[in-house]
Amino acid sequence: MDNFQNNYARVLAVVTQDGCALVYASKELRSNYTIVLAAVTQSGYALKYASKELQNDYTIVLAAVKQCGWALEYASKELQNNCTIVLAAVTQYGYTLQYASDELRNNYDIVLAAVAQNGWALQYASKELQNNYTIVLAAVTQDGYTLQYVSKELQNNLSIVLAAVAQTSYALNYTSNTFKKDPNNMAKVLSVINKINIGIRYVHPDLWKNAEFINKILHIPGINAPKLIRCKAIQPILPPTILDLLYELI
Repeated sequence: MDNFQNNYARVLAVVTQDGCALVYASKELRSNYTIVLAAVTQSGYALKYASKELQNDYTIVLAAVKQCGWALEYASKELQNNCTIVLAAVTQYGYTLQYASDELRNNYDIVLAAVAQNGWALQYASKELQNNYTIVLAAVTQDGYTLQYVSKELQNNLSIVLAAVAQTSYALNYTSNTFKKDPNNMAKVLSVINKINIGIRYVHPDLWKNAEFINKILHIPGINAPKLIRCKAIQPILPPTILDLLYELI
């Protein structure tokens, strides 16, 4: 093993085929520019085993994050604050936004690229950008569950919520009661939601007393009087007047 660790030609040949084999190289060779560049080009994760000096080398780190966004974790603090490096990393895998500097987690272009690739990256964005309509829309369109990381203001924005629930019905978990009490909001939500039965459960109880709301949602494909009557989640809270109305429609 000692012969391998210090043998330039053998280490270079091996890391060219398996970059993470850099872990077995000597300290001296893990500081060798050519060997480390070959390693991270094959597997960006190999940056973990490079010397501190080369973890601060622009060319090596850029090659690493282009191959594997996760390599950003092992870049120097200085390069975690480099726009080009971080943009390459989050474009490859958005979740690596967590390793970017605070300054770059407030950078519009970087955060937009991150959430477009992986909506969950929104949790690492600055509070300011969690309240940015375009960024939030991109995030919830990619993954509706990310509505939980959105500002309170945008959690109640109809367009944002519609995009989120079109991706997953459970996004309604993250809207306010005020939103769920609004008959127009909920009628529109139920018209686009991907699982009607789940969506019905999130309607605020007060709306089931609203005959106008009931009439409105009965025009939505997939919702009908028998379905509402049989729905165990709402059956106990339907007032007699509404039940009578639904039975008349059967």
